[in-house]
Amino acid sequence: MMFKPTCGHCVDVAKMIMANKSLFEDNTVMFMASSEMMQYIPRFMGESDWESGPNFILGVDDAHAVDELYNYATLPQINIYNPEHKLIKILGGDVQIEELREYLK
Repeated sequence: MMFKPTCGHCVDVAKMIMANKSLFEDNTVMFMASSEMMQYIPRFMGESDWESGPNFILGVDDAHAVDELYNYATLPQINIYNPEHKLIKILGGDVQIEELREYLK
């Protein structure tokens, strides 16, 4: 999920994912923010009820690869990949758990 830590919609989607963490146990979930947002990450973690785990990764894009590799018009944006790492779906904005269920293993 590409997100901005100060974005209310991003916090809401992250909270929804954390509240349904057991649904994602067979998937890797990566949260990526721009490096300029590093100072806001601790607040985001608190507001979103973030819980670390082996399949939940939160980071910042120090290399600015997101801007070079991805197109996004709205945040949060969830890019869903199949096991072969092929992009199969892009969801943006206020994503609901029902929208994600069909893509979970």
